Amino acid sequence: LIEPSGERRLWMRALESISALPLAGSSGGYLPFWSPDESQIGFFAGGQMKIFRLSDGSVRVLCDTPIGRG
Repeated sequence: LIEPSGERRLWMRALESISALPLAGSSGGYLPFWSPDESQIGFFAGGQMKIFRLSDGSVRVLCDTPIGRG
């Protein structure tokens, strides 16, 4: 989602909810994908592939990726 300020950020919404919350650390994020065990959300941002851990809300850089691709 691109916010009114022009910043791109990933948001998540539970299926039973009408409210969405931004994922911390996902500024500039695009092309999100779920991990096979559904415990993490991977995405690309700032020339890196990152993961967001649902259990504790932490973000970790996995590797440098100048161009994110699926």
